[in-house]
Amino acid sequence: MKKYALCILGGILTGAAFLSNNLFWLCFLAPSLLAYVLFSEERLSFMPSFLFGFFFFGINSSFLSSLDIDYISNPAASFVLPFLAWLLACLMEGFFIGLLGLLFLLLKRKTAPVFYPLLFSALYIFYEFIIGSEKNALGYSWGRLSVALSGHPVLIQTASLFGSLFVSFIIIYFASSLALYFLTKIKFHLIIALTLVFLNIIAGAVLSGVEYDGQVIKASAVQTGMGSEEKWGLTEEESINDVIKYADEADSSLIVYPEAGLPFVLNNTTYDDRLMDYSNKSGKALLVGSLYEKDSSTYTALYLFDSDKKYTYFKRHLVPFGEYVPGYNIAHRLFPTLLDNLYFTGALTPGLDSKPLNSKNLSLGCIVCFDSIFPSYTRETVSKGSNVLCISTNDSWFSGNAGEVHLKHSILRSVETGRYAIRSASTGISAIIDDKGHVLSRLERGKYGIITEKIKLITRTTPYVFWGDYPILIICFLFISLSLFKKIKS
Repeated sequence: MKKYALCILGGILTGAAFLSNNLFWLCFLAPSLLAYVLFSEERLSFMPSFLFGFFFFGINSSFLSSLDIDYISNPAASFVLPFLAWLLACLMEGFFIGLLGLLFLLLKRKTAPVFYPLLFSALYIFYEFIIGSEKNALGYSWGRLSVALSGHPVLIQTASLFGSLFVSFIIIYFASSLALYFLTKIKFHLIIALTLVFLNIIAGAVLSGVEYDGQVIKASAVQTGMGSEEKWGLTEEESINDVIKYADEADSSLIVYPEAGLPFVLNNTTYDDRLMDYSNKSGKALLVGSLYEKDSSTYTALYLFDSDKKYTYFKRHLVPFGEYVPGYNIAHRLFPTLLDNLYFTGALTPGLDSKPLNSKNLSLGCIVCFDSIFPSYTRETVSKGSNVLCISTNDSWFSGNAGEVHLKHSILRSVETGRYAIRSASTGISAIIDDKGHVLSRLERGKYGIITEKIKLITRTTPYVFWGDYPILIICFLFISLSLFKKIKS
């Protein structure tokens, strides 16, 4: 029972590291409890790692239980389904971390204790890569360890070199080395881990001081302060009038609006002509969130109106069970009443590429909501020429820490790609972030307002944009191979 208690405590404290910028240090220490249990475990056991993962994501993703779906006709379902969504996420992440622990226990039989930290850290990074992959239909990188450090940009600057997985490796390697020290008093790995942390800070300070040239423009992020139900209560004419009102108030040449700020299919109306006319007369570029229909498919879209031109971007990664149901056709045959009457009657269609929206001097890397937790989308759009990131989201469905953690992902995306980011969230948190991850302006949750800052349109690409996660994944593969080879050879 003691080992289970240690894993539960480790999971809770690791999850707590994401709740406040002042608790970031917990992610360096808390995972050591799981590592300590696994390093000392003799049997193949799934449960310790499962319990760690379950409680880690139980805290980290507690916002899921606050999902606001009062529009569902069945009151019981609107209460039960958010809880089930939270429980499903906890069980899924617990299952995958349980498999990680089981694999480590299997492989550690073939390696010496001195290699435990390298083996465990390498496996953990592969876990973060797989569970956070955009190719994974249930991909969910909300708990990537590096996210917990985003409130302190100097600690994440090396993500511009090797990505956020590299930062996660430093964290989990330190925790693993600490566990080995308490178990065996071996100091070798702990000294290396402390050195890595120190060098990461030094590199962060150096990289933070490097400035890159780019054309300077003024950009704004709009925060309407309206939740989904209030937004849906407006007529189309009222919604369009609000967009123009916000544009009149913004003293900038680029204005970014929240996801689905216009809650109707814009391309099926004449209002897009009105927005085009406004942009042409005012000289302001408007990036507006709405829906788009084509060939019987519906997309969550961003429309760029810039003078006499209009461009569209479609959201790439839809939210499972929110914007589509995985295996919907099969599920509908089994539970037609539930899906039709209680929860879900259809699905949106995902976009297929992250090509930037180019107009005049602008090359907008568009990111919609859930897209922003996947590094590959921002890396792809910057590799294709984006000179600024525009992140449009709607976090009004949730309370709790959802907006703060979601913002931390946006900070990481800015550092990884070396781009300023304009983040517009309907009810918060909206922010303008520089290419080093510093938040220049922000609007807290529940507020209405417009924030405006001078930003740089940077064209230089970071090493991470060039080579992605390949360096850290290759290194982790070599660590696993080295750990196993040494034992077999001896």
